[in-house]
Amino acid sequence: MGRPGQLARSLPGLATVGGPVLATVIGDPDRFPSGAHFKSYLGLAPRASETGNTDRKGQPMSKAGSRLARAALIRAADHARKQDPQLAKIYYTQMVERGAEHLKALCVVAGRLAERAWTVMRRGMPYVICDNNGTPVTPDEAKTIIAEQWTVPTDVRARRRSTKTTSTKAGKAPQQVLTGHVRSDARSADKRGDLPHQRSSNQPTHKVKPPRTLTADPR
Repeated sequence: MGRPGQLARSLPGLATVGGPVLATVIGDPDRFPSGAHFKSYLGLAPRASETGNTDRKGQPMSKAGSRLARAALIRAADHARKQDPQLAKIYYTQMVERGAEHLKALCVVAGRLAERAWTVMRRGMPYVICDNNGTPVTPDEAKTIIAEQWTVPTDVRARRRSTKTTSTKAGKAPQQVLTGHVRSDARSADKRGDLPHQRSSNQPTHKVKPPRTLTADPR
């Protein structure tokens, strides 16, 4: 049985820093009934949203548990999807078939990585990279499989970025702040551009009314 830190570092994407962090957070793996419970503990499982007898899927992550371990797993997921064909397939499915953007797809991969981390620590055996049929493969073989089968097309990735940008521009709060700022500076805008025209220090800020002229009483 290997040391916990070494076992955690055997997972794809977890280096000398992320491995020990994850091993420390897991501690005794027996305190979690399953890998799914550990994933939920880290806040990488979707929040439950139940109304009556219905359960709405696609909820955002709960973001409970250790922020450090969650961040380490999400960073590791971005590397792991390029090394492990099974994790690459999960990322590909999220991006291509389910319309997820990059970060959301990484969170799903990170959740699977958390489950596998629990299994590695529970069994006390290093992680082995396999193809999509469960056959162990070398790092070069794994990269070839990913390149041939599970690489997200460039146009799909561009569409995800475009959709995210459009939704951000349509957001209420940023648009209101931007619009309000533009309107407040509209009167002082320079005719040569959009930048506000700086008032001269000699210019009065308000119109000065001419003094009233007193006239003699005709009586």
